[in-house]
Amino acid sequence: MKKLLIFLLFTSLTYSQTITFSGCVNLFDNQTYVFNKISTDVYGRNVYQTTPIDGAQECGGLGTCEFQISWNNTSNRWEFLADTGNGDFVNPYLIYHNTSASIPNPPNLTLGVWTENTTITEGNCGGNLTSGNGTLTGAVQSSTLGTDELPKNKLLLISNPIKNSLDILSPLSQDAELYDSQGKLVKKFNLKKGQNNFDVSSLNTGIYLLKTSTETLKLIKN
Repeated sequence: MKKLLIFLLFTSLTYSQTITFSGCVNLFDNQTYVFNKISTDVYGRNVYQTTPIDGAQECGGLGTCEFQISWNNTSNRWEFLADTGNGDFVNPYLIYHNTSASIPNPPNLTLGVWTENTTITEGNCGGNLTSGNGTLTGAVQSSTLGTDELPKNKLLLISNPIKNSLDILSPLSQDAELYDSQGKLVKKFNLKKGQNNFDVSSLNTGIYLLKTSTETLKLIKN
């Protein structure tokens, strides 16, 4: 019984680090692809890739089926990328994107919309990714915050750069101060444990430092 429980625990932990995908069969063939977590970016979001990434994983329509799901902070969206065949994800093909700012893992098929990038696919994926034309399961989220998987005892900016709203995830109730690039204190925040949202529309564009008693984070205001 003890061995069975250990096995089930190991299986659960392994499963939580993988994403299973099928879809866009005209380009990717009728296959199931498994993504493994390879890293966490500086914004607290996990990066997933199929393995191996060597330019040799062939499929009919696209030619090479080696994929990555990662957060593009410049465009503020999750992206489903296909390598161009070099095994390095330099200038990859953008297949789908989803603007739901889930953290730390990508959204599932019910959170936001995985929009087909028809500029690249020419409509061969059959429209936006849905349960009717594909699957996306495993370490994906049905809500914006997956708090059980977030790094412990760390302050996280849900989006950065920011525009009108500052969204912060705090591991505990604490005070925070915001300084501009000249070192001037411009705002004070009382953070509660969990998600916090503050209106920063009055701030000038530029670089700011958010400080607590234990951390300092740089943020950009557009």
